[in-house]
Amino acid sequence: RAPRLVSAGAWSGARASATAVLYDVSTGALTASLSIPTFPTSIDISEDGTLAVVGHEFNVRKLTVIDLVTQTVQGSYDTGADLFWQIVRITKDKSHAIASQLNEVCFINLATGALDATISTGSPGDIELTYDGAYAVVSNYNTRVIDLTTLTVVKTLPHASTNEAAASP
Repeated sequence: RAPRLVSAGAWSGARASATAVLYDVSTGALTASLSIPTFPTSIDISEDGTLAVVGHEFNVRKLTVIDLVTQTVQGSYDTGADLFWQIVRITKDKSHAIASQLNEVCFINLATGALDATISTGSPGDIELTYDGAYAVVSNYNTRVIDLTTLTVVKTLPHASTNEAAASP
């Protein structure tokens, strides 16, 4: 299976685009053009390269899940709020997508499409996963550490003000 590159309107300049395009990285060939909701703004690909998620901003309030093996859209799920912070991550076990919203992050269950949790974090600067997949680190003025098993904040790092985040082994 060739590595895939996924692009949506946010990168091609067509902000109101309703298309995600898949490319074969080794050849540059377009392999699929998929219909998705408008205003794609953020994207992430699972570590194993089999799944992509696309966040949509403005009043679209959706997260689209794309199966990269079959090159099909699995579904577009409600996020409950706008995703204009433009950050989305897939958990290492592919159980959830974490999307940034105004002063919070939401967890979309990738198997069911359900909104499993919304957690107050302050305005997210970044979302990073620890190497073992146990925690998400959401940076902002008071960085939050979220347990990905319980979907709860386990630690607040006061005055750890930063826009970017990284987690080391």
